[in-house]
Amino acid sequence: MIRQLSNDGLKFRTPRLERSLPAFSEHSYESADFCYLVADQSLLTLEQVEVGVQFCGVTVDVLGLVEGVPFVVFVTYRERNLPSDLKNPSIIKCGVVELNVNAVPRLFKQVEKGQYKEVLRRYIEDETEGKTWAYHPRELRLREAAIAKRQAWLLKQKTEAMATAANSKRLNGSWKSMVSSSSIEGYKSPERIIGKYICVICKSTWEGTSRVCKKCNTHLYTTERE
Repeated sequence: MIRQLSNDGLKFRTPRLERSLPAFSEHSYESADFCYLVADQSLLTLEQVEVGVQFCGVTVDVLGLVEGVPFVVFVTYRERNLPSDLKNPSIIKCGVVELNVNAVPRLFKQVEKGQYKEVLRRYIEDETEGKTWAYHPRELRLREAAIAKRQAWLLKQKTEAMATAANSKRLNGSWKSMVSSSSIEGYKSPERIIGKYICVICKSTWEGTSRVCKKCNTHLYTTERE
């Protein structure tokens, strides 16, 4: 039925297309999402509409031009899947939307006879349920930009983590060196005072740091002398 609508000219509401690239840094253990919006919802007016024609080797349901750029609508259902040639078309500058009609029957449950065409037209122009971008010409460029941002973020996380680790190691080394130096500098051997001594038993006199009389071999009878 979408082919019948196309004969009268076609307006088509496209869905929002937003992607996200997750990232996790094994250096900082942080995660981030790099989202990029490819296209917001939009109501397109298709010109020079053709139905049941070939596009990139595939027979498509609707082919039209949007500001001179080819735009394709391919209808899918249980027995009809989207061909891979439309996911990566040979014509780079184009747009391809998959329209899955499995959700369409519910639109007609409470519709009076003869109004099916109008209900379908409102669905095509106003709703995005069942519509998916199979290919958008800007997606690859935006994805590459998001990948570059993710790589820059991962590199920054790695650099900062390594700098933090190096700084911590340096500070730890400085602290150990300071503690070691302080311990060495803080230790002073006791000063040994040279005195003048006399032994009251053998009357020996001497000068030195020891109070032991070499003759008596004891310090018990040693006194200081002037």
